[in-house]
Amino acid sequence: MGLAIGSEAEGIFHYDIVVPAAVIDLNQHVNNVAYVQWMQDVAVRHSRRAGGTEAARGVGGTWVARSHQITYRQPAFEGDTIRLKTWVSGFRKARSWRQYEFLRLDDQVIVATGETEWVFVDRQTGRPKSVPPLGGEKRRKEERERRGGRGGGRRGEAIALTSFRLGAQPSQHSPLSFVAF
Repeated sequence: MGLAIGSEAEGIFHYDIVVPAAVIDLNQHVNNVAYVQWMQDVAVRHSRRAGGTEAARGVGGTWVARSHQITYRQPAFEGDTIRLKTWVSGFRKARSWRQYEFLRLDDQVIVATGETEWVFVDRQTGRPKSVPPLGGEKRRKEERERRGGRGGGRRGEAIALTSFRLGAQPSQHSPLSFVAF
C-alpha cells in the first residue's frame, strides 16, 4: 500500500499512499470499495493520533459507521500517490460527521470526496450513547478562558484532543475541539 505519512495541520489529518495493484478493478482504476476502506483507515489513524480512540474506550464507548457517501471525480490508477485527508465537519450528541478528500499528488487533482456519519455507541450493548464530557473542570475552565471567559463548554468538547472548525474546509481552523472517528 505504500508508505503512510501522518500529519496534522489546522485540524486536518492526512497521510499519503501509493495505490497498489490489489485495489485495481476490471476497468483498470481504483475500485470503489478501496475508497471506503481508505476512509475508515484515515479516520482511525486520526482518532488514534488525537487520543480519541483511547478516550472513547475509557468511557466504555466506540465509534461505528452509520453511512458513507462518496463522490468520484476522476479515476485513480495503480502507482498514483494519493493524499488521504480527513476532518470532522459536525458533531451532535452521539453522532459525528467526517469529511474526506482524496488528492492525487502528481497533478493536484481531487479524485474523490466523501463523508461518513459516525455514531458513538456503548461497547457492551452496541446502543448509541451521548458522548460524555471528559477532562473535568480544568478542561472546561481552559475552554472558557480560550473563548474569553464566555459560558461553559459545548457538550462533546471534552472528548476532544485535536482542533478543528465545524464545517471547516481544510484551509480553515478554530479553537473548538472535538474528536470523532
